[in-house]
Amino acid sequence: MFTLFVAYAFCACGEHHNIYYSFQPVPRKGWQPSDTLWFSVAVEDSDAVYRLFVNIRNRHDYPYQNLSLDIGRYSPDRNLLANDTLELSLANPQGKWKGEGWGGLFQMEEYAGTLQVKKAGIYTVSICHLFPDTLLTGINDVGVRVEKEWVGTE
Repeated sequence: MFTLFVAYAFCACGEHHNIYYSFQPVPRKGWQPSDTLWFSVAVEDSDAVYRLFVNIRNRHDYPYQNLSLDIGRYSPDRNLLANDTLELSLANPQGKWKGEGWGGLFQMEEYAGTLQVKKAGIYTVSICHLFPDTLLTGINDVGVRVEKEWVGTE
């Protein structure tokens, strides 16, 4: 019995559990630099480590190989906790899309850091693109996934 408990405890360490996974559509006509997408993430456990991932669904007509995003993280009282630039490589130099997909729509996920949690509440993630285009075409949806990393046995 003790061996079974130790095996379970060993396997439980480092497990990841999604606490949030949501996409927001980008207008078909294009994504304005001023069109910030907002994601509200409910966090109940302030003792855990939370990892943040950004998901991009691009169409085959996206005109670039990369995508630069500004990622903001806000506390429940709307204070800015962190602001980072995320550089995504959506295609290789030959133009082949790196994401999984079919029918002209491709999805890829990129690690975007941690979500610093000091107390339970609703944390907010903001995402906007940093391209100089007035209207960035070819992006279908932007998503955020947050996973809770178990740091021990619970």
